[in-house]
Amino acid sequence: MIRKVLIISALAVGLLAVPAWATNIEFTGAPYSNWKTHGPHQYSGTKGSIGFTLGAFKKNGQKNAWLGFKKRTVNGVTAVGIGVHRGRAGNEIGPGEQLSFALDNGQSVYLSSFTVNFLYLEYTNKPHKKPFFEGLKYSVDDGLTWQTVFQNDPTQTFPKPFTSGAMTVDLSGTKATSLLLRSSGIKDHDFTLNSVRVAGAETPEPTTLLLFGSVLAGGAFLRRRRHA
Repeated sequence: MIRKVLIISALAVGLLAVPAWATNIEFTGAPYSNWKTHGPHQYSGTKGSIGFTLGAFKKNGQKNAWLGFKKRTVNGVTAVGIGVHRGRAGNEIGPGEQLSFALDNGQSVYLSSFTVNFLYLEYTNKPHKKPFFEGLKYSVDDGLTWQTVFQNDPTQTFPKPFTSGAMTVDLSGTKATSLLLRSSGIKDHDFTLNSVRVAGAETPEPTTLLLFGSVLAGGAFLRRRRHA
């Protein structure tokens, strides 16, 4: 009898639990597309009920930089994203620049992944040279530990057919709530942030917890009666 009660309670928890979810925050349209010259130093936005803040900085943390937007079509392939504007053209995240993304405090959500564009070096003025992938670095939460996603290497040639230089980095399992992006630091190596994927953990509803607690209490009562 007790075993049946526990099996029923487990099934109830599975049915009433709130399923995990995920959503993309994309930086491809307005208001980001209005930053073609340059945007603000910092921007606070929302996607549904999710609040976040973007920031543009110099690598040393100084705020004399602005958010920027880049959209470009090459060989029929369009790449879009946001970066840093620091008095030079490009609006990408380049050497000496840093872009931050942070979820608002108090939200039970975390970063699942992020996607970048323009992660390649294209010699538009030197057609005899082959394009190649660039490098980027990222840090989650503390800004102290940096991971290199792709180590720039001129021997690794650009793929065919032509792509937008996009790459998605998986952050699942880290439960990170903020992200810092940097270039690898080599001249002309830069990229843009296209989107961030935000996820929520699967959590039981209060009614599920109440039901489960009641079932456990009932099971304990039955066990006492059985041994009385």
